[in-house]
Amino acid sequence: MNNHEFLQIIQDITQQITQKTHLGDYADYATTKQELLPFLPNGQANDTAQLAQAIAHYCAHSVNTNHPQFANQLWSGQSKPAILGDILAVLTNSSSATFETAPLATVIENHIMKYLLQYYGFAGGEGLMATGGSHGNMMGMMLARANFYGDDKRRGLAGKHKAYTIINTEAHYSFDKAANILGLGTDSLLKIATNDHGQMDINAVEKLCQERNDIMMIVATAGTTVRGAFDNIAELARIAQQYKIWLHVDGAWGGAVQFSPTHRHLLAGLHWADSFCFDAHKMLGIPLICSFFMAKNRGLFDQYFTAGDGSYIFHNDEDTQERLNLGANSLLCGRRVDILKFWLDFYYYGEQGFARRIDNCLDNAQYFAQLVQNHPNLQLQSPQIINNVCFRYVAPQIGDVNEFNRQLRQSLYHHNQALFNIAQLGEELTLRLVLTSQHQTRQSCDELLAMIIAKAKEMLA
Repeated sequence: MNNHEFLQIIQDITQQITQKTHLGDYADYATTKQELLPFLPNGQANDTAQLAQAIAHYCAHSVNTNHPQFANQLWSGQSKPAILGDILAVLTNSSSATFETAPLATVIENHIMKYLLQYYGFAGGEGLMATGGSHGNMMGMMLARANFYGDDKRRGLAGKHKAYTIINTEAHYSFDKAANILGLGTDSLLKIATNDHGQMDINAVEKLCQERNDIMMIVATAGTTVRGAFDNIAELARIAQQYKIWLHVDGAWGGAVQFSPTHRHLLAGLHWADSFCFDAHKMLGIPLICSFFMAKNRGLFDQYFTAGDGSYIFHNDEDTQERLNLGANSLLCGRRVDILKFWLDFYYYGEQGFARRIDNCLDNAQYFAQLVQNHPNLQLQSPQIINNVCFRYVAPQIGDVNEFNRQLRQSLYHHNQALFNIAQLGEELTLRLVLTSQHQTRQSCDELLAMIIAKAKEMLA
């Protein structure tokens, strides 16, 4: 493939994706596979024209996450400066593990990390990029484990008494995975019931800490996955400090509200936490993956995240106060240069641009929640706090409300009208709408509500 052909394909991809106006072309797995068969590898080489056809097929049939009626995940949409950063990362094809291979990226990441540490109240601490909130939560649990056991890095956990983690019952499942990976066991998670706003019961947390001496960690969730609820970080910090327990704040979803003067009060008390993570690829709209992990005190990464002989790759030839080889403190070896997405987006939009982005999303969510409350057949199932709106359709003639709403969602999805998710809140199934795209407006909220009502009436006819 020559450069002209390559650039032409890049231009074609950009046009196909940015000019796509429909949500998607729903097909089940078997149909999707059958239609893709001509483009699946069979060991034979293909020419540039065939390659272009394969790419065109992928673009045409992919879900349009930039569509205003895509409200399925905690991420969506496009940000052009960040896309340029991602393209730059691919074309330069480097690893930000060492200064030698990624000198500019190293300086950029160090600068932005220092900025974020200050911005989030962790000045004097340290941070690094992660591969997502799950990765960040596991690093937080690793540091909590080290803080509790002391010498677990070298000697392991054999013969040690069990340590427990207090966590919101609606917290992310990555903590179950982390407990398994780190040898703590999923039974070590003490899941605390929540109030009507999805927050952990503070009295229950304090009672456990009073009664036990085997609590390793308290996790405050800043934006639960289903409701978007924020645990009371300040109160949990008070308890953690009193009983000398590690406090980790999982802000993978809601941590970006710090950029909004209107909504950052939700993170009150964060500066007292021992560790924190947030995903810029969610509420801030940076392309996947762009995630940050922070710790209050310096030196922990060197002490607990490094292991083995890395002298073949990490050469500290310069005397500098900043880290030269970011991979030395990472749990990864190769590190994709994900910082470029955040760098260009933040460089272009600044704090005020990020604030407008967050405020727009939360304004849309508040507006949609009000539409739900104003409609006689819609029921808001949990208070709207950030971008999440949990609701369902109800009517006297519906027998199984849960199944009706499941089918309502599926029908809108299968007819390529709207894509949002479902979840369980206790015994009730909820339609979970997540408004994260800058292409969503009050008008698109009105249109989505109209689709939902029309589809429900069609199903009841």
